[in-house]
Amino acid sequence: KSCIAPSCSDVARYCHDNDDIGLRARLFCPRTCGCDDPRSSLVLANPNQGCGRNCMRAGGYMARLQDTPCEDVEYNDTAYNA
Repeated sequence: KSCIAPSCSDVARYCHDNDDIGLRARLFCPRTCGCDDPRSSLVLANPNQGCGRNCMRAGGYMARLQDTPCEDVEYNDTAYNA
């Protein structure tokens, strides 16, 4: 058997896991996991949970954060990536 090089699409299903596999998925595939989106459904989005500090400081994240209204989100809001 040969060793395969996984891609982010291969590990996307682990992004929400609260274990070492989930941590590694967020660490190596932060965009795929939603670390760069303040409206992502990812709960484990802190740097100590695998999402790098730069994701929250990046221009895209900050721009989306600025565009996010300060209001409660409805459970069926299509802008929320559940």
